[in-house]
Amino acid sequence: MKDNRILKILSRYLNHQSDNAEKVKVEAWYDHEFAKTDLKLDDAKRAFLRDKMKREINREISDQKYTLKHMVLMIASVILVFLSFIFYFSINPTIDTTKFITRKVDMGKNMIIQLNDSSLVTLNAGSEIRYPERFSKKDRRIYLIAGEAFFEVKKDAKRPFIVETGGIETKVLGTKFNVNYYSFYDKISVTVASGKVKVSKPDSLKSIGDSAVFLLPNQQAVFDKNSKLLIKKDINADKVKGWMNGDLYFDNEKLSHVVEVLKTRFKKEISFHNDSLKEYRVSLGFTNKDSFDHVLFAIKKANDLKSLEKDGKIVLMVNH
Repeated sequence: MKDNRILKILSRYLNHQSDNAEKVKVEAWYDHEFAKTDLKLDDAKRAFLRDKMKREINREISDQKYTLKHMVLMIASVILVFLSFIFYFSINPTIDTTKFITRKVDMGKNMIIQLNDSSLVTLNAGSEIRYPERFSKKDRRIYLIAGEAFFEVKKDAKRPFIVETGGIETKVLGTKFNVNYYSFYDKISVTVASGKVKVSKPDSLKSIGDSAVFLLPNQQAVFDKNSKLLIKKDINADKVKGWMNGDLYFDNEKLSHVVEVLKTRFKKEISFHNDSLKEYRVSLGFTNKDSFDHVLFAIKKANDLKSLEKDGKIVLMVNH
């Protein structure tokens, strides 16, 4: 049980799903290992090494395959590799360790970011992204830590554009696509508006179903966080990216998910009188002209619900 717990903690951290306590513990372990060397590193190099170590461990981890002994040996081998990186940095001080930038969007707002290759990223409310100040000569890699983003990628045949999201990798050369990675969803979705996209699972999950899918316009890849399956389906990309214009579109979505979207969009506190209501389904669309009251009314009408509001807090309940 102990080794399974360690595996789960590391997996959550690598997929940006740790709570604050777990994050502090794992990063303290990293710092402890780096502190064993007498070599001095600046913040940029330490951040670079930390990212490299996390990626290496992520390649090694396979769900429920390692005993605690194997995990310790695997981590030890990874540490040895990166101690050699540290030594290399000490004799090559001019090596490029690009600064990373993290941007987070407040609830109820969107944000547009222009990357150094002129690609554009539009972030939905409550989203967080991490990207290099300057892309490397090899690729253009960024990290969607949480939330939803629409990418308009400038074509560069020599440097693929890669988005890492909860272990899922989306790789393109030049296209427009949407990635949804809100924590309240039990899936990660990638939807293509134009061009061609490759979506891949981590190496540790490639034995479960398809390991990668290729998407064309109006196609979507969905990774189920529970079953670990990756599927492809046809979808209207205009509806999926409608949030950029303030529109909302729900296709047979759980009411619990819909409520989380409303919280993010309208900054409202909404709860359920009974947990069974969370499984109700919603298939509705709204434009940016629809107010919160109008949206809430339509959802209640479609599911025969009512609501009570007190001190700005809304409770949904059955209408009888």
